[in-house]
Amino acid sequence: GAADFHAFLEQARTDERWQLRFTEGLLVLVPMPDFSMPFNVIALSSTALTFFFGSLFRLTAAGRVPHWVLKKEEQPAGRKGFR
Repeated sequence: GAADFHAFLEQARTDERWQLRFTEGLLVLVPMPDFSMPFNVIALSSTALTFFFGSLFRLTAAGRVPHWVLKKEEQPAGRKGFR
């Protein structure tokens, strides 16, 4: 368990044969910037702003009106369809 691990670390610290090495296989390569990155930033941020302001506008400016798909069509009295 934990005691074995601590014993291993203490032995590794005192042992002269152990060396800490960072090889290329252990490094994490970060993505290199290219010319498409500004486009991606603009596209993602404008999408986020559109969702935010669209929701804000829908909640404040539109009021509590039912959606146009949910509205029932009102037909004038006496008519039963189109001529």
